[in-house]
Amino acid sequence: MVELRNVTLRYPGAKKPALENVSLAVGSRQFCLVIGPTGAGKSTLTQLLSGAVPHIHPAQLSGEVLIGGLDTRTVPIHRLATFTGAVFQEPEAQLINIFVRDELYFGPENLLIEPDIIRSRAKSVLEHVGMSDYFDSTIFELSGGQKQKVALAAVLVMEPKLLVLDQPTANLDPVSAREMFELLQRLREELGLTVVIVEHNVDDLVPLVDRVAVLDEGRLVAFDHPRRVFYQHVARESRLGLWTPQAVEVARLLGETLSFSEPPLTEAELEAPLREQLAHGAACFSPVERPCSPGRQQAPLIDVQHLTYTYETNQVQALTNISFRLAAGEFAALIGRNGSGKSTLAKILAKILKAPRGTVFIDGRDINAISLFKLSETIGYVFQNPDHQFVTDTVYDEIAYSLRVRKVDEREVARRVGEMLDRFQLSDFARMSPFSLSVGQRRLLSVATMLVLDQRLLILDEPTIGQDQASAQALMSHLRRLNEQGKAILIITHDMRLLAEWSERAIVMARSRLLYDGPITEIFARSDLLEEAALYAPPVVTLSRRLSGVQDGVPCPVLTPRDFVAAWRPTTMPAAGDLACN
Repeated sequence: MVELRNVTLRYPGAKKPALENVSLAVGSRQFCLVIGPTGAGKSTLTQLLSGAVPHIHPAQLSGEVLIGGLDTRTVPIHRLATFTGAVFQEPEAQLINIFVRDELYFGPENLLIEPDIIRSRAKSVLEHVGMSDYFDSTIFELSGGQKQKVALAAVLVMEPKLLVLDQPTANLDPVSAREMFELLQRLREELGLTVVIVEHNVDDLVPLVDRVAVLDEGRLVAFDHPRRVFYQHVARESRLGLWTPQAVEVARLLGETLSFSEPPLTEAELEAPLREQLAHGAACFSPVERPCSPGRQQAPLIDVQHLTYTYETNQVQALTNISFRLAAGEFAALIGRNGSGKSTLAKILAKILKAPRGTVFIDGRDINAISLFKLSETIGYVFQNPDHQFVTDTVYDEIAYSLRVRKVDEREVARRVGEMLDRFQLSDFARMSPFSLSVGQRRLLSVATMLVLDQRLLILDEPTIGQDQASAQALMSHLRRLNEQGKAILIITHDMRLLAEWSERAIVMARSRLLYDGPITEIFARSDLLEEAALYAPPVVTLSRRLSGVQDGVPCPVLTPRDFVAAWRPTTMPAAGDLACN
């Protein structure tokens, strides 16, 4: 279905190829996962498979790209579009209509398909992606996650043979992401689709995958079965910092303390040998309680009191009676299902949207009495879509912008900008346009533009989207250091692994209301809360709860793979296990 033969691709003006001598073959009905560090060439590969490169984005291309035997360089892109469906990281880049229904009608109408068939297909695919209630909605009123679902539906309505997806769950809540993967599996089974996907959510995806392709600086460094890739190739190439299933992380950390007949990829595969060890008395599982952080006693930096907000354009009530406080030195996560009001709340705190008077206070002052310029010295806000905040022509000038408008000495500007460029590995791109970067790099740039001002509160909307694990960990480590210096951090995230490892407090929203505000351990203990907020616990948390026999509603202190391994205590030493595949 997909064959690349010695493909090298270089964009005009680029110093290095985006892809270099890449050869691979994906069979019909196979599910191929593409992983690699930020800037490795993953998105370029997806655009190559869809025909966007070189038909839309010009590039020097050598070698052959064959999709179902069709040469993508010679076959017109409108013909490729009937064979390959592509969903990219940014849904707004491929949604072109005002209404959801028209977005789904557009492609089939251009193929002159009968109207009754088009309407039937459109309603069917919207039901598949959980968006039936939005058939007559405008694209503009949807959340980022909802737009992503519409983008997928608009592709599915064309009934393609090959699906190419670039981070399709990046803007989806955890339950919606899991439903997306289940949908892709059903489509593969029922329609015989081949799927090539770039995705960091490997825990839910790995059971579906037949092959994993690993890219590094445009080169294909591995293409193999997921078990061999994660236990051999990724282990050898640890410098790449790739996302790895938590079951693999635990198994590798356990090392010789536990043997496996076959290295586990999933939570279920890991649980069976662990239970066997416990049943035979060869090990015990004793989680250690985490020390609780002392409560913040100082006056709140942010005080939200009974905030209700309704959009004037469509009269949608996005927030209902929201109240909470955030003090300096707190690290909190704002989480919940798509469309629950998280981004609306963040935009109100950053004064992008206007709060009703007497509902939002900053340092005790009504936010409406503070100018936006002055507020930006206290609060930094990183948009969910980084492109929405870029205002200059180069990466360097983008980071320098906020300093220059404040008349900071140019030598100090150069020092601070240089520090940010180095920290986020953007030095080589300093003179390039922000829009020429990969999505992951643009995300890093958007964070750098805010951190350069050293505000007292940082609000980051999905800061790790598109990041490899090493980049995400480096960013969160820096935020933790700032937090320890007294900065308040509020992140909006769908990444439950990120939440479990870094955040102390969670503010949970669903359907415009605040459901919960407290320690993160309490969230993963309550199935009712997880269900209502469209969340679920990371694999290592659910596994530890089952092994410990913890009842619903009772917190379990195991939140990360390292917590799990610390709780696992062999009572006798079994024969050394070899985690490598034979």
